[in-house]
Amino acid sequence: MRRARRFLLSVMTALLLSGLPLVSQALEATQVSKTLRITYVEPTTNADGSPLDDLQGTVIRWSIDGVAQPEIGIPATALTGGGAIQHEVTVPFTPNTLAHVALDVVGVDTHGNISEPVVASTVIDWLPPGKVK
Repeated sequence: MRRARRFLLSVMTALLLSGLPLVSQALEATQVSKTLRITYVEPTTNADGSPLDDLQGTVIRWSIDGVAQPEIGIPATALTGGGAIQHEVTVPFTPNTLAHVALDVVGVDTHGNISEPVVASTVIDWLPPGKVK
């Protein structure tokens, strides 16, 4: 089993959902063998400072080497948001390669409004370890 690789996908992008404020979000992914664990936190307030009360969920969109993968809908933990989301996806494995993975997450409210995406990308390393000198 390959050792776990951790990638911090630095994202300082606004998550705008039906009037949500410009909130810096961190999208984090951890590679463990053929699995990519994606984590982030749901938004909690509207742009006017009022509490969010209509979050339906979030959608993870991702691609591998430019090829779109199926979108993943994640139901909101509550209409008020704020839940810590963790989701794992299996990344198709090709030995002795690097895979370029692009991710984005959008929020969706109960009225069907979709936020601006929080965007990140990383490289999954399936190359064999180099020789130790």
